[in-house]
Amino acid sequence: MEFDFFIGIDVSKNELDFAVQQGGRFLFHKEIANEPPAITAFVKELGKLPGFSLSRAVFCMEHTGIYNNPSLSVLYCIRKKHISV
Repeated sequence: MEFDFFIGIDVSKNELDFAVQQGGRFLFHKEIANEPPAITAFVKELGKLPGFSLSRAVFCMEHTGIYNNPSLSVLYCIRKKHISV
């Protein structure tokens, strides 16, 4: 599978630090709260990027134990269509 968008996430207890790339081009950086509503809003914001599709995006984050759970939960719910974006 080929991906067009690469979203790196630096995870901490209270914040998530995103870096978004399209191909080899850096698009933007954003910090948000490490909470499901903020993560959902960020993914919706990604959906407004020209040519963005979740099926063509890969998310990557460091393993920080329980601090990954909000991101993993939101991304899982979006994939299973429990949350619409």
